[in-house]
Amino acid sequence: MLKLLHIADLHLDSRFAGLSLSESAKRRADMRAVFKNALDFANAEGCKAVLISGDLFDSEYYTADTLDFLSECFAAMPKCRFIIAPGNHDPYNSTSPYRFASFPENVFVFKSEDISAFILDDIGLAVYGYAFTSSVYGKNPLDGFSATSDSLFNVLCAHTELDNPISSYAPIPVRALSFAGFDYAALGHIHTKEEIGRVGDTVYAYSGCIAGRDHSEHGEKGGVLVTLDTSGQGKTVNTKRVRFCPWIYKTVNVALENALTEESAMETITDRIRPYFLTRDIEHIIRLRLTGEVSYELEADDIRRSLAPFGVADVQNETVFSYSSLSLDEDFSLRGEFYRVLKPLLTSDDPSVRKNAVRALKYGLSALGGCDIEV
Repeated sequence: MLKLLHIADLHLDSRFAGLSLSESAKRRADMRAVFKNALDFANAEGCKAVLISGDLFDSEYYTADTLDFLSECFAAMPKCRFIIAPGNHDPYNSTSPYRFASFPENVFVFKSEDISAFILDDIGLAVYGYAFTSSVYGKNPLDGFSATSDSLFNVLCAHTELDNPISSYAPIPVRALSFAGFDYAALGHIHTKEEIGRVGDTVYAYSGCIAGRDHSEHGEKGGVLVTLDTSGQGKTVNTKRVRFCPWIYKTVNVALENALTEESAMETITDRIRPYFLTRDIEHIIRLRLTGEVSYELEADDIRRSLAPFGVADVQNETVFSYSSLSLDEDFSLRGEFYRVLKPLLTSDDPSVRKNAVRALKYGLSALGGCDIEV
């Protein structure tokens, strides 16, 4: 029995441009910690190899400190092999971090666009792969290829986009995986947690990114524990998805049609996010998406600040202000006349004009009703 850990798309040293300097530095440190969690898991499981299927780094911008961190991590597991297939974000070229890193002898990096293999006879494993040498790779790297070893487990470690012949990211037809004779294909490039597939005798999987960096990378992230074995029927491949990241980006949709007041809207929102902020072992970083027709104004920034202690990091207010409950079209008092003066602005094609008109309506109706106005 042979155990492998398959991970990809770590994007170490991402710049996190939307965050402050201190927040982005913390996130980069957090990404390192997630990588260390993955290696600790591999060590505890007795994995003989860790396959990194591209984009270990985010770009040509990397720090010497990160190279030292990786070298220390790899050296701390001398009995484990680390096989790296550079991807479109960290191609093997003249400025590649792989050319300047002093990795220990248990690290193997593919350096050419042509497919080749690292043969590890002592553990019965042949790992095939290739490297991006620029940000694009417009051909099928498996064209005309087939694995040659029947006595070893044949594994592909590759950064690729499956079944998209016009892709610029090493397009491989799914059927080609089976024809090539792989037992398992460890794929990178797609950040979402795709279904683990099988074609012929080949099991293939995208590990997804190891950790979400923003709300575009929502949902649970991690890697794949692969167990290769032999039985009377031949080779067997078992897979298990594993989470290493303590945070999850989560988008929560909240419809507010039935919330008749701002207070009831906040109650509805809080009820929807309650399952996520009560979870102890996972930090949910929540984006709220608010929809529905409401007869009151919701300030996204105010909601975000109010609910920040419960993990709400972003609020998208897509609610539509409804005037039907106010019956202002048929109101012949000063209230109705005030509304009719504002109506062209309330229905303007310019979102900023509409927003200001909604505020003017709210404050004006409050003043006409004898209420205090808080701007």
